[in-house]
Amino acid sequence: MALIEVKKVRQEPNGFRRWFCDEYFDLIIWYDDLHDLVGFQLCYDLGGDEHAFTWHRERGLAHNRIDDGEQYPHHDRSPILIPDGIFPHDEIAKNFEQRCGALPDEVRWLITNKLREYQSGARAAQDA
Repeated sequence: MALIEVKKVRQEPNGFRRWFCDEYFDLIIWYDDLHDLVGFQLCYDLGGDEHAFTWHRERGLAHNRIDDGEQYPHHDRSPILIPDGIFPHDEIAKNFEQRCGALPDEVRWLITNKLREYQSGARAAQDA
């Protein structure tokens, strides 16, 4: 169980993306034109109750459920992110730690720290 890089990733103007995946996670990493890491989206529980943990340097942290649009089987709908504040930090952090060995060090470090940062903020909000 390790995240493996997908080599042929559709690119967008003004930067580039890398994509890593396994049976539990999808990880998309965004870089700017100068190759600075500007954000990531870690999607988890693929095929189950899918959620996305996202960080972008301009927008900060977010945790959302992925609504796949399948409740309307006769409509071709794109998945969308909807607010969902419950974040199983310990489970996600443990799974990520077990699967992140092939990631660049800066990516592992950033995601691990952002997971902690989000959890710390959520705990502080509960205590307030």
